[in-house]
Amino acid sequence: MVSYLDRLEEGTKAHVLHFDYTDFLCKPRDLDWSFQTFVIDSLAQFLSRSPSSSSSSISSCSNENFAHKVYRSLSCICSDVANLTTLINEARKEKVRELNITLPYALDELELSTLREMTRVHIAQFQTDREFLQVKLY
Repeated sequence: MVSYLDRLEEGTKAHVLHFDYTDFLCKPRDLDWSFQTFVIDSLAQFLSRSPSSSSSSISSCSNENFAHKVYRSLSCICSDVANLTTLINEARKEKVRELNITLPYALDELELSTLREMTRVHIAQFQTDREFLQVKLY
């Protein structure tokens, strides 16, 4: 299960999500998709991105919906930078204010600068008992 938490910070009404990227990397994938499953999943992704479904207010996206969207968008064959860019862009679409991403290892400076350049957000990397990124989107 994805280790993430949806909460509103006291007094700021800032929408904050936590996402465990390590869990994504370790989770087994069902690589035996049928054509019908692929078409239905692609159509669902397309419909979820329609302008009529977007909101200008703070996100009301549930943790389960966000995690489901992200898991469908990420790929275990893409680079960490590509996956993290996708993750940040999905959070931006959902009007998330802050995204905290737990990592299995630290990103190097080149990866961090590329990620910052591709997403145009403030990203800080921290190390506690685990590596994590704090992404400020708004």
